[in-house]
Amino acid sequence: MRDWRDGHTPPFSSTIALVLARAQLQADGRRIGVYSGTRSQGTNDMLRARSSGVAAHSLRLSGRAADTFIDGLSMQQTARLYQANGGGGVSVYWNFTHVNDGARRTW
Repeated sequence: MRDWRDGHTPPFSSTIALVLARAQLQADGRRIGVYSGTRSQGTNDMLRARSSGVAAHSLRLSGRAADTFIDGLSMQQTARLYQANGGGGVSVYWNFTHVNDGARRTW
């Protein structure tokens, strides 16, 4: 997991890695695609300037979040797997499911 724009690579959360691995096992080994894993502060600031939906203190800055999909599953099915396997913040968007290791919540 690294920021493809500048190579920023913080340590990735072992909690999120475990959530993803458990979800993948329960999804019969289907491929998990990752749209966004980690971000540098510069990337986060640039994205915040373009969109109101980017958190100033995103957990991606410290490798604690990912935006993903699981082949063949809906975003809602993916979210349920992440919640059942210890995901903290879980949110469904039209083309990905967000999961982080923060407090358990949805938005």
